[in-house]
Amino acid sequence: MVGLNGYTISSGIISSELNDDKIVAIPLAIEDELEIGYLKHHQMELSPVAHIFLELLITHIRGYGFEVATVLE
Repeated sequence: MVGLNGYTISSGIISSELNDDKIVAIPLAIEDELEIGYLKHHQMELSPVAHIFLELLITHIRGYGFEVATVLE
C-alpha cells in the first residue's frame, strides 16, 4: 500500500510488529460494526496449526479491546 499511495477499508487492527509507521489506521466516522470471519469446507477439519492460529488471532484482537465471538469447530 505504501508504494501505491493507496488506502483500504479494514478492521483497523494494525500490528506494529508487521508494519512500520507509514501504515496508519484512521477510524471512519460511522457507527457500523465490522464482522470478520473465516470459511472452511464443511467436510474438512481445521488442522491443529489452524486452531493455534485462530486462538492467537483472537487473543491479539481482544488485546485491542474488541469483543470476539468465538465459534471454533
